[in-house]
Amino acid sequence: MEESDKTNTHVSPASSQTTMQVSPDPIFQMVTGFWVSKTLMTAVELEVFTKLSGNKEVNINKLGR
Repeated sequence: MEESDKTNTHVSPASSQTTMQVSPDPIFQMVTGFWVSKTLMTAVELEVFTKLSGNKEVNINKLGR
């Protein structure tokens, strides 16, 4: 046998591929980020922060007015 016959230089495509695990985490982060931004935008539209910024005490009933 020749030296080249002893060496296996062929690599099958299956052995060179790596399996990749797909994670749903980026989608969950995007969705929860949307929830947070939507909640903040709603609070700004309802002027919650303006009402809370004064030195006076504000309860939930006064906040709704």
